[in-house]
Amino acid sequence: MKIQQYKEVFLACMSVILLFGLIGCSSDNEIMDKDTGVTKIDYNQIYTLSEVDTTTMVENLTEIVFEDEQEVYLIEKPGAYLLNGEHEGQIQIDVQDQIVHLILEDVNLKSYNGPAIYVKSAAKAVITVPEDSSCILMDSAYYANYTDAKGCIYSASDLTINGSGMLQVYGYYKDAIRSKDVLKILGINLAVKAKDNGLRGNDGVVIQTETLEVECEGTGIYTEKEKKTNQGFVDMANGTVWIIAGEYGIKASENIYVHDCKVDIEGIIQNIVCLGKQYIEEGCLE
Repeated sequence: MKIQQYKEVFLACMSVILLFGLIGCSSDNEIMDKDTGVTKIDYNQIYTLSEVDTTTMVENLTEIVFEDEQEVYLIEKPGAYLLNGEHEGQIQIDVQDQIVHLILEDVNLKSYNGPAIYVKSAAKAVITVPEDSSCILMDSAYYANYTDAKGCIYSASDLTINGSGMLQVYGYYKDAIRSKDVLKILGINLAVKAKDNGLRGNDGVVIQTETLEVECEGTGIYTEKEKKTNQGFVDMANGTVWIIAGEYGIKASENIYVHDCKVDIEGIIQNIVCLGKQYIEEGCLE
């Protein structure tokens, strides 16, 4: 067989391989526009925003008054709690399969042992920073009693952080904000610095912020699904995002969606890496 014939056979085989590869990578939330022939994404199929996720105004608040001698404030009943002022210690939530909503008004919280906010158990935890409120949360490098809860804000369940105020989170032990399930950042102005990862949600990370700044030695935004179908995604929409990371800017175990936002990413190893597909709207990455 001549060289030209080899080339033709090779190209034909590659075309078949690529065709099946593209078919195999198709996603259930892809919608073909019949008029334009352009593939669009149905973002409503990726995740849902419940009323609890978007609620920022809560009635019947229970106020937590900080006392110097009380290191850990344990919340064992569901409901909404108001916190304000400065404290050196931890807020711990343990409500099993129920919901807790924390309202932080100008809170300055530093924990010397473990996470500053530790959601040990809950169906969902919501943290709201209201308008005109500015909060700072930080942990330390000492985690003798909480070695599995590796984040300044750590949740073993779904975690939503919303509002329109300003929140700064410093993770000196490992991560700044970490959830074992889905992490949602909605509306808030958020700045995080971390020894390891900036934001981590094992099942997924949703970013719909006004502004987000991430500086970390590990990965800026990280997901790692645990054998769950369609989990481990990253969706970034709305607002302006800056990420400076010592390893990866964004690392996801499923698809990455970037749309309707401005994102500036600098990862020392790589800016974006994922095991799924990347759906990045033109003009979003700077």
